[in-house]
Amino acid sequence: LNYNLKQLSIIYEYYELGSTNKMKKTDIIQFIIAFENDPENSEHVMKRQELWFYLEELKKDKYMKRFIWMP
Repeated sequence: LNYNLKQLSIIYEYYELGSTNKMKKTDIIQFIIAFENDPENSEHVMKRQELWFYLEELKKDKYMKRFIWMP
């Protein structure tokens, strides 16, 4: 997918990988990919993907999108 830097930072921080301050976009992407490809993290990754899906669904709803902020 094509995420912007803010979205990647949110994912990075969701995985509790630390802060993205002073990190390049490509470095953040590589850390996320390494984390998501580790079989030990599969449940955490599936949970994040599920929650992101729900956020997108809420953003599509005329009423609920007022309460959702996500870049």
